[in-house]
Amino acid sequence: MMEKKNFYNENLSDTFFWFNPIPMWIYARSNKRILEVNNAAINAYGYSKIQFRYLFHDDFIGEDIPTDFQDDLEPELRKHLFIPRTSDGSSFVTLMVESPVIYNKKEAMLARSIKVFN
Repeated sequence: MMEKKNFYNENLSDTFFWFNPIPMWIYARSNKRILEVNNAAINAYGYSKIQFRYLFHDDFIGEDIPTDFQDDLEPELRKHLFIPRTSDGSSFVTLMVESPVIYNKKEAMLARSIKVFN
């Protein structure tokens, strides 16, 4: 069984999430709808907070990187690389890591991403 960490939203003051310079979002495990997003993700991907809430995680993440991209990458690292869909259509490669959380009493995932290649 996966360990779940609590993530509270009652007062919207969790410094780790809200003020972190790393783009982060929380999505429901049941349907993968994005539930919350921090300012760094809004700035990095160009969607407003409201637009993010209409996205599903899999739609936003976009596509896997091409198989011939950086052939020397380890397979374990490669499976965390994605090309996200940005609001302006630009593309870049991002490294994404996810962790299970409880958000507003729902099972969710906390996703963090870092741009690694333009």
